[in-house]
Amino acid sequence: MKGIRGRYGQQAALQKDMRLLESLPAMSLFSEGNFNIALNTEHIFLIKPLFSPEEIRVVSKNDQLTVEFTNGKQHFTSKEDAYHYLITSVMTKKVYIIQSVPPHSASLHYRRFTLHRKSSSASWNVVHSMAVGEFKISRFHRLDNIWRLVNFLKSTAAVLGKSFPDCHTIIIELAQNKSGQFWITDTVLHERNSKWSQYHALYGKRRLRRYIPKTDLCTRKSLSNFLQSFQHVILKPCIGQQGIGIVKVSVRVDFTFEVHEKNTKMIKTDFNQLFHFINEHYLSKKDYIVQQFIHLDEIDGNPYDVRVMSQLDDKEWIVTGLIVKVAAQDYFTSNRASKLLLVEKALLESGNYMTYDKCRMLMERICRSASARLAENSIDVSIIGFDIGIDKKGEVWIIEANYAPSMSLFYMFDQNKMYKEIYEQLRKNKKGFHCRPTERGKKIEANRCE
Repeated sequence: MKGIRGRYGQQAALQKDMRLLESLPAMSLFSEGNFNIALNTEHIFLIKPLFSPEEIRVVSKNDQLTVEFTNGKQHFTSKEDAYHYLITSVMTKKVYIIQSVPPHSASLHYRRFTLHRKSSSASWNVVHSMAVGEFKISRFHRLDNIWRLVNFLKSTAAVLGKSFPDCHTIIIELAQNKSGQFWITDTVLHERNSKWSQYHALYGKRRLRRYIPKTDLCTRKSLSNFLQSFQHVILKPCIGQQGIGIVKVSVRVDFTFEVHEKNTKMIKTDFNQLFHFINEHYLSKKDYIVQQFIHLDEIDGNPYDVRVMSQLDDKEWIVTGLIVKVAAQDYFTSNRASKLLLVEKALLESGNYMTYDKCRMLMERICRSASARLAENSIDVSIIGFDIGIDKKGEVWIIEANYAPSMSLFYMFDQNKMYKEIYEQLRKNKKGFHCRPTERGKKIEANRCE
C-alpha cells in the first residue's frame, strides 16, 4: 500500500522505538469517528494529507468550530456541518490523517532539520536547518545540550531509514517549549528522485559544488533572501517531471515582482502579495526548492541546455550522448523545446566562445563524477540523464538529473550513432530498463521517461 510511506506509515515506524513515543503527537487516519473523537478531546488539532505539505487547522472554542486553511477559514456551529464540508469540498482526492498538537502550542518554537546519508550503510548527518514561522525566534540553539538534540535527530532518522532503506534525505520538524522538551511534529521522506535529496547528494562532493546553483527549501524567508541576493530565482517542486510546476520569480526595476510559468507572466505589486500567491498555488500543494536562476546562453533569443546521457559501463560511468535542447519562444526552460541541435552546432549558433572539445570534456567530467555520487544513493541505477546549463559567461551548471531519461531526443542525429550506443549500453546493463524500438521511428522510451 502506497500510504505506508506517507505520514501515517512513518508514524507507525517511529512508534516501534520506545525512546520516541513521548515525543510523538497522537495520530489517526481521518474518519468521521476519529474526527468526532478529536473534537471531544482536543481544542486544537491538525488535518494533513499523507504526503503533501497542505495543513488544515481545526479550532473548537465557545461552541464554534473554525477550520483554517492556507487561503482563509470557515466557521461552523455543528461538527456535522464541519465534517460534511471537509469531505465534500476539501478532502475529495487524498487520504488524510488527524494529528494532535503539542501542549501550549502558542508558545512553541518550530524548526525543520534536514538529515542526509551518503548510502544505506552510512551514518546520518544534519545538513540543513531552518526556523518555521516568520516572527518567532527559535531557541533550539539555547539548549544546554546540543549534543542531545543532534543525537535525537540522528536516532529518529535512523529509525525511518531502517524502515525506508531507499531514502537518504529526511526532513524532521521539531517543536520545542521553553524548558527544552521537543516533539516530532512532522517527517518528510525525500527519495532519490527528489531535487532536495539530489542537491545534498551532489553538494556533499566538494569538487562538484561550484557547478551546483545555490538552493534551499522554499519558504517565505528563503524566497525573500534569494530574491535579495539574485533578483531572479527558480521555484521547482521537489518531485516533478517535464517542467510541470516550475516557476521563475523576478524583481523588476520598479520593485514589483514578475511570476513566469511556462510562457505566461503576471505581476505582483509587493512581496506579501507575491508570497500569498506562491503559497496558495504551489507551496501548499507540494514541497518546493528555491534556486538561483542561471542566465543560460541563448540561440535566437531562447535559452538552451544540454542533455547529457551518463551510463554505467561495467564499474565506470561513461557519457554516451549529448544533445542541445533550445527552449520554445517565451519559455525559460527547455522542457518545451523548439529544436534540438548537436553541441558543436549550438555553440557556433550561440556565439559562445567555448570550443566544442573544451565544453564536451568539462561536461563529461562533471557528469561522470555526479553519476558516481548519485549511484551511491541508488545501487540499481545504470543510466542518468543530466540537464547541463551553459551560462552567458561560459560557466557550466548542473541543472537537474533524471533517472528515467528519454532516449528519443537522440534519434536521427549523427547517423544515429549516439542513439545506438545508448540503446546497446541499456541492453548490456539490463537493470530495470525494458526498452524496445517502436514501430514508428524506432524511438526508445525507458520506463516513464522524462
